[in-house]
This record gives sequence, C-alpha cells and structure tokens, in this order.
Amino acid sequence: MKKKKNKSKATILAIFIILALAAVAIYALISPNSVQFPNLPTSTTIQTATTQAAGATQKTTTTQAGNPTTTVSLPPQTSLVTLEIKSWGFNPDVITISKGSTATWTNLDSKTHTVTSSDNFDSEDIAAGKTWTYTFNKAGTFQYNDKYNPSMSAMVVITE
Repeated sequence: MKKKKNKSKATILAIFIILALAAVAIYALISPNSVQFPNLPTSTTIQTATTQAAGATQKTTTTQAGNPTTTVSLPPQTSLVTLEIKSWGFNPDVITISKGSTATWTNLDSKTHTVTSSDNFDSEDIAAGKTWTYTFNKAGTFQYNDKYNPSMSAMVVITE
C-alpha cells in the first residue's frame, strides 16, 4: 500500500509540474513585447517585435553595459470603417478613428446623397446602393453633411 501511495504522490507532483510549465509557456505567449530581465543592468530592456508594418521605424542604441538594443516603433493602428447613409441620416453619426484610417460610406437610401465636409472632402453624388471611400491622412475633427439635405450631418474625429 505504501508503494501505491508514493506512486500517487509522484503522479500528482508530475502533473503539477507539467501544469506549471504549461502556465509559464502560455504566459510567455501572451505577455507584452517588452520584457525586463533581472540579471541585466537595470537600464537594459530587451525589445522584441513580431511584425513589421509599413511606416515602422527602427532604432539601435548601446546600453551602459555596451550591448546593442534595438527598438522598433510601429505606426498607430489604422482601420477600415464602414458607415451607412440610411433613413435620411448617417450611421453612426460620430466616429473616432486613427490617422491613416479609411472610411467607406454606403448609401442605403433610395435617393442620391453626398458626404461633404467644407474644405476637407466631398464625395460628389453617391447613388442609391453605391459606396464612397476616403482615407483620413490628417488629424482633426471634421463635420460633414449631405449637400442636398444639410440637416443630415455627422462628425469624424481623427486621432494621431
């Protein structure tokens, strides 16, 4: 009976060790890209980058210990946003997106509409069932409306 009890303890210990190693592996997969190592000088940060994006910048510096450190800076996340023109309004009527993002308006009404912001952008006519796309390359807040129905208005906020 004693041998069986020792085997059970050993099995439980082995399972515990396997679970602990799995937890460490999972943490390593989901942890942030910047990792501090305690045995290195305190001013050293090891940077890793798993992707390179258009517009990325790379900087290499030397630490106090004389080791090179490379930092990769990725541009702000851009997105593709879909908006609707329906029921004589813009939906959503306010959006916030990053500079470089692209917005596409789809006219779901039966009449022609426009997406017009004075001095910024103008879709011209968007017929029923058609779309218009615009990429926002500068930060700011842009009010827009339908030039045929000025009471139809909305706003796009572009962040850096």
